[in-house]
Amino acid sequence: MTISVLKAIEKARPNFKELKRSGVNNYFKSNGVSHQYSTLTDISALLAENLTIVYQIRTDGHDNRTDNIIVTKIVNLETQETLQSESTLGTHNVKTQETGSAITYLRRYHLQCLLNLEADFEDDGNIASKNKSNDI
Repeated sequence: MTISVLKAIEKARPNFKELKRSGVNNYFKSNGVSHQYSTLTDISALLAENLTIVYQIRTDGHDNRTDNIIVTKIVNLETQETLQSESTLGTHNVKTQETGSAITYLRRYHLQCLLNLEADFEDDGNIASKNKSNDI
């Protein structure tokens, strides 16, 4: 059960700092402007509620292949209860650079989901679906 984790997150929520796009990725540019993204540095309010964040990478072998899985856990240090999210990073054949890139993104996205935060531009799935619009 994760009740103590959920209660602690809600207690910490008023102390969350505004998520800013302080990270800069010069590799991806739009109209000559670097992509900015939210970082993980402004979630110290969790520590005040005895919560910590743990990331793990594990493998899952099935159907003649091995998947790399990232597991993000928010752990209540007093009760040891956890709230977690898991995503596949790809198979063991994926290049290390690609795995590292996926880890970077998924760490942020997992926390955004687990903490119910909206930090990045919301496009309603249009970019992932390759829908083009002048509004995006």
